[in-house]
Amino acid sequence: MRPIFKALIFNAALITTSIYANEYNTQCASDKYSQHLVDLIISDHEQQRTKLRCDKRLVTAAIEKVAEMAETEFVFHGRANGRLRDQGVELPIYYGIGNANQVEALAGGQKSPEVVWKSFKESTSHADHLLARNAFYRKQTLIGAAHIYLPSTSHGHYWVVYITEEDNASEKNIFHGPIPNKTSHGVFYQSQNEKKPIN
Repeated sequence: MRPIFKALIFNAALITTSIYANEYNTQCASDKYSQHLVDLIISDHEQQRTKLRCDKRLVTAAIEKVAEMAETEFVFHGRANGRLRDQGVELPIYYGIGNANQVEALAGGQKSPEVVWKSFKESTSHADHLLARNAFYRKQTLIGAAHIYLPSTSHGHYWVVYITEEDNASEKNIFHGPIPNKTSHGVFYQSQNEKKPIN
């Protein structure tokens, strides 16, 4: 990321004000807005997971992603699983590589966590993932999020949520059932990922 852009992100964070509490958990979120979004996801009455645990590595990946989207002014999925692997998250072998996405939810333009959450819930693919409405997503128990506001960009507000699982050596590294892959063109289900990560 260009140094001038890092400075813009820092300055934008300093001048942002809102009704939300100033405190936020850096293990969960990049700012008070993304913290509130995490809280909405965890506490939603439709949430199917019994637990969600914050993970700083997911927050770091989300910060990189919001910066990339703000810099390009384009809200897009790309290397979602790879971005988490870059942060040292050991995704299960059945998670895809390349542009595979079993972990990422994105939004751009929404001015508040409530509006973002409403739009996520109105999108079947996002709601399935974030609320764990199928067996694949119910295995995911780690969460992290980021938000940035840069008024000079086309969307202004950029949002990223990662929810995933980490490989559990005590379990068989397989998943029996359809594996969702979220893309810009919708969700595609496959019985297994043909592309495996390179060890």
